[in-house]
Formats: sequence, C-alpha cells, structure tokens
Amino acid sequence: MSITIAQLTDTHLCCHPDAELRGCRPWHRLQAVIQRVAQVKPDYLLLTGDLADKGLPSAYQQFTGCWCCEYAHPVHVVHSCQWVTKYGIHCPPYRHHGSQQSY
Repeated sequence: MSITIAQLTDTHLCCHPDAELRGCRPWHRLQAVIQRVAQVKPDYLLLTGDLADKGLPSAYQQFTGCWCCEYAHPVHVVHSCQWVTKYGIHCPPYRHHGSQQSY
C-alpha cells in the first residue's frame, strides 16, 4: 500500500487575493499549485510554515476560505484528502493557541 503526501510550505499569503509580495501574487501562485496538487490526488496534504505573510487574522480567514469554497478551484479535488497545518514562527494568532490543526 502506498501513500501520497503533498506539502505546501511558507505560502506567505496576503490579506487580499490580488496583493503583490516581492513581485508575485501569492494567492494566484497558490491557486496554480493547488491545481497541480489536485492532479496528483494526494492522500494527505501538509500545509506548513508561514501561511500568512504578516500573520494577520484576515489573511488566515482568507486562507481558510480558499479551502472551504471554490476560490482556489479545483480545491474540491484536494478536499478528498486529509490535510494538516503546522504553523511557522511568524504566525502569531496560532503560536499561543496550539500549532497544529487537522481537517
């Protein structure tokens, strides 16, 4: 039996999907990566590191929303796998409230 694990790390997402960070748009890049991950159909998806660039709660809300709706189409293909988050040191909202969540 084989298990496929995909890992996305240090996405540094901004509060707005069209915001630029160091010459790129992290949300658009994430969308492209999710489409590639969806083709692999992993059993587990690990989301690690600094998910939000500045650790702002609104960026995490956007992040959670992209997995719970069709923003990052075709995220529904990735929904079929279990995903785990392990937050980085720049994620202040989560450093003090547990550093891991599973979905």
